[in-house]
Amino acid sequence: MIISAFPIFKSTLACYDGATERFDDIGFRKNSRGLSDEEVCIWRSEIIGQLDTCLYKTNMTQTAKFFSPYNMTVIAIIRPSLKDAKALKAEHNTNCESYPETLF
Repeated sequence: MIISAFPIFKSTLACYDGATERFDDIGFRKNSRGLSDEEVCIWRSEIIGQLDTCLYKTNMTQTAKFFSPYNMTVIAIIRPSLKDAKALKAEHNTNCESYPETLF
């Protein structure tokens, strides 16, 4: 049964890896190009939106819906430092409260 869930876990992990890579890129751009805090918040809100879309598409199949409650548990075992979408949104809302148009 767990073998049939492997592609789902892998796809979910790919969504988070892509978002993490883009977040890291924003940090680099802020330092090298002098992005303002508002620009950083706008970029991060777009990345979180793309992450939500990716996760939604990953969980559309019947098998994915069945394993959905276990998805983040398995991923937390594989990547303990990974923040889930809910944590990323909360962190974003805290860091970007001065820019309400970017909040979730």
